[in-house]
Amino acid sequence: MNEWLNDFKETILSASDRLKNISEAESAKPRAEDHWSLKQIIGHLIDSAANNHARFVLGQLKDDLVFAGYDLNT
Repeated sequence: MNEWLNDFKETILSASDRLKNISEAESAKPRAEDHWSLKQIIGHLIDSAANNHARFVLGQLKDDLVFAGYDLNT
């Protein structure tokens, strides 16, 4: 388990430098035909994290765990 946690920590610590090395043009280019670009993937992850954070907060205040769905355009 420690190996996994160390790898995860290293990934987090190195992510900023790795992301800074991606050019604007490269970030906007789809990864393959009919696939998202790196910029779209990062945007999706940020949006997903914000939605999950809201669910954690609301989950503490609600009597049930029924939440609104997630509108995803693929």
